[in-house]
Amino acid sequence: MLGKTKNPGGQSAPQKNKYLVIALLCLPFVLCLYLIFGGSGEQAPATVGGLNFNIPDGRTQNIEGNKQKAMEREQMNEQHDARVRTLAESTFSLSGDTVQAPKREQAQPDQIAQSRNTYRDLTREMNSFYATPRPDPQIAALKKQVAELSAELEQSRKKPDPLDYMERSYALASKYLGGQPQAQPQPGTTSEKSKDRAA
Repeated sequence: MLGKTKNPGGQSAPQKNKYLVIALLCLPFVLCLYLIFGGSGEQAPATVGGLNFNIPDGRTQNIEGNKQKAMEREQMNEQHDARVRTLAESTFSLSGDTVQAPKREQAQPDQIAQSRNTYRDLTREMNSFYATPRPDPQIAALKKQVAELSAELEQSRKKPDPLDYMERSYALASKYLGGQPQAQPQPGTTSEKSKDRAA
């Protein structure tokens, strides 16, 4: 008990340092949590990059069950907006009685008819893709010519039998060098000269 001294606060210095470090580490953590979840209090935009983050509740806006009626209602809204724009664009001058004529917008083609025509074209293209092609006489002639040429090439690549080649060369040599043609020896028989040499 002689070496121990009592700290008036009841805690030692290393424990105080430990609590101070924990407090310093918790402060940035709490600050980050506040920035992530507490935010700045500003409302997030309804659309970001073309994506709508608002969830419809289903009670305020009825969803149209018929596509054609929805398209007609959209066309009526566009026409109404176009009328409002033309009225807003028309200006009256106070110095004279001139009125700037509103610009007429080009009438859009009927989208339903355009959709039908596109569907017909795509169906026709798909059917023609899967249909069996008509035989073309030029292609048939080219195939026949290719077959003939490949047969000729195969014939030219065939090597002659060496025995036939030797018999032909012997016949030519005897014709031009020997003066009198001799009978061709049969493959199974031997000539008289070969018999004399063997004896």
